[in-house]
Amino acid sequence: MIKLLKSELYRLFHIKSIYLIFIFSLILVGIITKLFSIKLFSGINYRTSKWSIMIFADRFNNPQGMICNRCIEIVFIIIPFITNTIIGEERDLGSLRMILLRPYKKGQIILSKLITLIIIDFLYLSTIFISSYIFSVFMMPTISYTKLLFNSSNISFWESFIFNIRVYLIYLVEIILISYIFSIVCTFIKNTVLAFIVQIAILVSTSYLVTSFRYYIISPLNYIYDILSKHKSPTIIIFECLSIIIIGMFLKLIWNRFDYVD
Repeated sequence: MIKLLKSELYRLFHIKSIYLIFIFSLILVGIITKLFSIKLFSGINYRTSKWSIMIFADRFNNPQGMICNRCIEIVFIIIPFITNTIIGEERDLGSLRMILLRPYKKGQIILSKLITLIIIDFLYLSTIFISSYIFSVFMMPTISYTKLLFNSSNISFWESFIFNIRVYLIYLVEIILISYIFSIVCTFIKNTVLAFIVQIAILVSTSYLVTSFRYYIISPLNYIYDILSKHKSPTIIIFECLSIIIIGMFLKLIWNRFDYVD
C-alpha cells in the first residue's frame, strides 16, 4: 500500500499541469488580495434568513475572503481537473491495464489514489491559506484586530489565525467529499473530458434542484460560519466524514471487480 501511494505521488508530481494549477492559484491569490486592498469589492459576505453582512477583507481574514470569492472556481474547475487526473487519466490513456497487472489487490490501487486525492486537496487549500497571508502582509494595511461576522466581536491576529484554520479544515472536508463524488464519475466513465462534463452537469443540476446544496458549494463560507456559530449542528461534519468513508468503500468494491480490459 505504501509503495502504491509513493508511486501515485511520484506520478502526480511529474505532471506539469498540476504545477500550473498551483502557480495559477498563487497568481490569483495575489490579484484578489490586491483588489481587496483597494476595496474594489467587499470580499466576505455572510447571509442568514434574516439579514446579510458584507465586510472588506483585511490582513487577518484574507484567507476567508479567498474561499468566499474562489469557491466556484475551486469546485467547478480545479477539483474536477485534479480528480480526473488522479482517478481517470490512466483509464483514459489505457495505462491502467499495466497497473492492474501489478501484484496488488485492485481495491488497494483505488485506495492509494483516494489518499493521494486527499493529500493534493490538502496541499491546494494550504497553498491558498498560506499565500493569502503572505500577500496580505505586502498589500494590505496593518491592523490590530478584525471582526467575526456572525457575532461582530473583535479578535486578535492569533485568534483569527486559529479561526481561519478551523474554517479551512471544515472546507477541506467538503472539498474531499466533492472529490470523492467526482471519483465515482471517473470510475464509471473512462473518457476524462466526458467525465468532466458529467461532473459539472451533476453540480449544476443538483444545485438547481436542491437549494441547500447550491449554498453548500456556492456559499461555503456561509455554511461554515453557521457551523462555527452553532446555528447548524456540527454533526454535519461527521455525516460528511462518514459519506467519505462509505464512498471509499464503495469504490474499493467496484475496483476489485475491474477486469484487465477495463
